[in-house]
Amino acid sequence: MGPQPALTFTETVNGDPFAQLLKITYIKCRNNPNPGFWAMTKRIKADPRFSYREIAGPHMVMLTNPKGFTQALLAAL
Repeated sequence: MGPQPALTFTETVNGDPFAQLLKITYIKCRNNPNPGFWAMTKRIKADPRFSYREIAGPHMVMLTNPKGFTQALLAAL
């Protein structure tokens, strides 16, 4: 686990990567205090292309709650 490159927050994407008919699930980690993720959550909930789920844990929930994370991933299938 290391720092996330800053450009992942600022680079743009050409077109709409979600334009295809895909099943998209957003899993929100409730214990993540980063306001950027809470802003994203608001947009995701308003977008009918997304299924929304929440899980208890911080951003690294796959390390702190692996069972819950696995259940959330399997439920998204």
